[in-house]
Amino acid sequence: AQVPPLPGSGPRRRGPGPSDPLDGAHREPEEAAATLKSVGGMSVGAEDGPGAAGGFSEAIMSELGTELLRPEPSADSVGIPLHPVMDGPVPDHGETFRRSDDHAASPARSAAPARVASAAFFASITVLTASMLGFEVLQTITLSLQVFSHNAFLVVSLSMLGLGGGGTLATVLRHVRPHLDVQRAMQRCALAFALGVALLMLPASRSTDLETLILCLVFPYVFAGIFLALVFSASPRDVTRTYFFDLLGSALGCLLLAGAITLLGDASKIVLLVVAGGALAAALAAVSSSVESSPGRWPLIVAIGALLLLPWADRLYPFLANPQKPLTQEMATPGVVAKIVWSKWNFIGRLDAVDFEPGTGVAPIWLRDRFEHGWSTRVLYTNGGANTMAIDFNGDEAGRRDFVRTSLQSMGYWVVRPGPAVLNIGLGAEIDVALAVENGADRVTGVEIN
Repeated sequence: AQVPPLPGSGPRRRGPGPSDPLDGAHREPEEAAATLKSVGGMSVGAEDGPGAAGGFSEAIMSELGTELLRPEPSADSVGIPLHPVMDGPVPDHGETFRRSDDHAASPARSAAPARVASAAFFASITVLTASMLGFEVLQTITLSLQVFSHNAFLVVSLSMLGLGGGGTLATVLRHVRPHLDVQRAMQRCALAFALGVALLMLPASRSTDLETLILCLVFPYVFAGIFLALVFSASPRDVTRTYFFDLLGSALGCLLLAGAITLLGDASKIVLLVVAGGALAAALAAVSSSVESSPGRWPLIVAIGALLLLPWADRLYPFLANPQKPLTQEMATPGVVAKIVWSKWNFIGRLDAVDFEPGTGVAPIWLRDRFEHGWSTRVLYTNGGANTMAIDFNGDEAGRRDFVRTSLQSMGYWVVRPGPAVLNIGLGAEIDVALAVENGADRVTGVEIN
């Protein structure tokens, strides 16, 4: 029997060739039946005879013509890959997640360029990891003030605990919900990270209790851990590129944190910038999402709100010094009036300048002689601990010379007379410069290690 041409195929019909068993070929009835069985997925039993195949031919050809002329299914109709890729075909990641009935694909979303979605996906990873590493480095700085410098390395343990816990929760989540919408989950985790930082840093910045700080600071890393675990488990074949953007964001976060805190001089503002970064990562994850109804407006609202609060950042996150630090104890000393006249953060910590004036009562011995001579005293504290003093003798030259001559810091000059040039390592508040000049130095070069 001669197999008729496909009905309605027109110019879009496939061209003839050995790979097309249906195009104008002459077949015996049994062969035609076998061909139709293999191509059309219909069964013709041997007992039905040759006529049976011929009887089916028109219906089957009509169905095959419809299938061959049907446009290629879109990704939205057959299942979305767990994340888009930059170029080439979508890799087979072993599983897809399907859209529920209430999230039907729209033509506008289906026509969106894949490159835009892919760039947003990788950008969300970069921004989230940059925000997370910036937050981690910020904690090493602020904990040096709130507790002590050696406790700052606790941040490494806190981040690993949170990330590990997040990875465990992500594993459980993937087993409980095997058809999880990964981009939607990424968006929610990034937004939870941002909100966690914003809310938990409110009590953390006001506390100097180590247990409270641990409880408050570990939870944002849990959401970041879920985010990263989902990203890597969703794209095992594309893990090198994913890991590249992970490392890129981490490096940028460290560099930007060091520059931003030195430029702004305020750790409180850095907290709000981290919040804005996490919210921006959530918004980018929404752009890359295959679900048209993703609420990307909420991440943008959080990011803009964090930026608008920058002028009041120091009131939201004051970062108190530990009560056992010299800064706190000496400012509370009876008999003096202490006031912080200048304060600034950098990537090492916070530097505070405190002026001490006579108050009611007996002043401590290290301030008593200065008050009696009418000298002004300013003490500089690094992270509330290491301090150095600056004295304004207010024109009392005799008193200045006597102070320099009797100061214990001049002991080195009693043993070895200085040359014309002196190098002072650890300049502090310049008393060492006055001592060098008073003991005969013509030029003093000071190096401040903090």
